[in-house]
Amino acid sequence: YLITESGINTTPVISNVGSSHTGTLLKCGGYMKASPDGNRIAVAHNTFTYFPPNVSDEGDGGVYLYDFDRNTGVVSNNQELYQGASAYGVEFSANSERLFASMSSPELFSTLHQWDLSAANIPNSRVELFGPSGGGSLFSMQLAPNGKIYVSSFGSNNLMVINNPEELGNDVNFATDVSGGAINLQGGEARLGLPPFIQSFLTSKVNIINNTASTDDTEEHLELCESDNYTLVTENIPGVNYVWYKDDVLIAGETDN
Repeated sequence: YLITESGINTTPVISNVGSSHTGTLLKCGGYMKASPDGNRIAVAHNTFTYFPPNVSDEGDGGVYLYDFDRNTGVVSNNQELYQGASAYGVEFSANSERLFASMSSPELFSTLHQWDLSAANIPNSRVELFGPSGGGSLFSMQLAPNGKIYVSSFGSNNLMVINNPEELGNDVNFATDVSGGAINLQGGEARLGLPPFIQSFLTSKVNIINNTASTDDTEEHLELCESDNYTLVTENIPGVNYVWYKDDVLIAGETDN
């Protein structure tokens, strides 16, 4: 559904692409996420009933990646990234170049998987990362404003974290304990879900040149001469806190857009 300043267009754009999600609630469950740059959609297709001791359809689950056209709303180019496991959570890194998914096997062993979306062959770029020690099932994941991805492990008293999502393999530094960056829930327990956000708010690139110079999808160009002045401005989003840095040093007192 197209959303503009005028409201919601109630006539949908319908794309018939990829796998069907049918069955009971948890058999057809799983997250769908848009990349922060708005160009891709990832879907986790869960297949197991809740904590199953025996399953007969474990081959139905998987992770799928699609292209998304922001101008037309059309979803296309289904890519099967993984098939044959119970997938639930998916998440993109802030630069939209990495994708993560949480999956469980019939034995309830959870694993975290990463794909390099800049690779020539994305399905073959998959790296399997370790799950929580002692088992436990990983479920939802959510990119945060700090660029990290937080991971829910059912029944855990910690909210686990991928500290460096834009790295590859174990360099992402997936931490399950507080000493590694996980968040102690102060007696609470993680469950299946995490609050979702509008992903474009969390992109690693923000246009701060206000269309006064040429831009493209990968670079921003601004031509200035020595001693020229230029005011950097980004969109003023109500309720958002802004901080500015110069040469990685915080500029004190600069808190507006």
